[in-house]
Amino acid sequence: MKKILMIGPFSKPVTGVSLANDKILELCLTKNCVIKTINTSYFSFKEKSGGFSFTKVFFYLKSHLKLYKILNVSYVYITIGQTFFGILKYGFALILSRLLGKKIIVHLHGNELGKNYINASSIQKYIFRKLIGCADIGIVLSEGLKYNLSFFFKEKQIYVLNNFIDYKILGTEEEIKNKNFNTLKLLFLSNLMTEKGIFELLEAIKDLQNENIFIPVEFYGNIDVVNKDLILKKIKKLGKNVTYKGIANKLEKRRAFIRNNVFILPSYNEGMPLSVLEAMGTGNMLIVSDLDGLKGVLKNNLNAILISSRSSREIKDALKEVSENTSYFKKNGKENYIKVKNEFTENQFISGLEKIFNQI
Repeated sequence: MKKILMIGPFSKPVTGVSLANDKILELCLTKNCVIKTINTSYFSFKEKSGGFSFTKVFFYLKSHLKLYKILNVSYVYITIGQTFFGILKYGFALILSRLLGKKIIVHLHGNELGKNYINASSIQKYIFRKLIGCADIGIVLSEGLKYNLSFFFKEKQIYVLNNFIDYKILGTEEEIKNKNFNTLKLLFLSNLMTEKGIFELLEAIKDLQNENIFIPVEFYGNIDVVNKDLILKKIKKLGKNVTYKGIANKLEKRRAFIRNNVFILPSYNEGMPLSVLEAMGTGNMLIVSDLDGLKGVLKNNLNAILISSRSSREIKDALKEVSENTSYFKKNGKENYIKVKNEFTENQFISGLEKIFNQI
């Protein structure tokens, strides 16, 4: 029987990583495993994660009181951060696990670690290498993300493990068949933050309205308190068919994915977002940024329209293209559904994770 300690963020607040960890914990508990956890979710949602603050330092130091859990496990599984402080907060856990001879797996859910390492000072790079180098192996979510761990591991130590869609979100064949593509109904379901391209999207919607093109849009997700008033004000100015719905629970999320037909995520950077797989698994067409983490899953003009990040003009052009011939893109939504159903299931993920654990 495997005894595993999971260290990383769990809900709440809701993020892509916390949702993934929630589901991994749920799935592993159905297997022949003993799972312990240390939750590193900070209690408030802010756009700039990974930065330094004394409040955060106190919070993470307090979580270190639970590191005694390392003593009674064989494996330590850590969903690491991507910034210097995002790695540093796991430093004690990594070092202690190595000293105690535990098998250590680090799982990266993004595409910024490599860039942050390159831009770090010499001493920070040394600390990056020493801490991440404590691990036996690293996992990334797609081939395009392996570069991020190449500074710390040999090629054979880096594993690719596709993310997965919750079977409770996955659409049924009947729902996909009956999905309405008569007119464009747009969904943004992610944290409403600068890095997700929210301001460029709002500008693009406004520009379309200036051309008398009015698209119904639903927004779901967390908003940082710093930008909340500004974002809500901009949404309100776009009229009654553009609405902010708050934070969706699982049922609300599923209904939103089924109800709408085009999902948009104009992020500056991403790993392999769960929301993209969820949108695909509910038969939606996608408009997303052309990012490394999505390569191999999305192909421009085949199952998505890929756009440059930070470009409200490209967002506007893509929305205009889809709105003028929405029914044409129904086949893309069906193809997305089939791909996710065949390649990104919970069983495939857990089977892949088990194989990785068995190889170290």
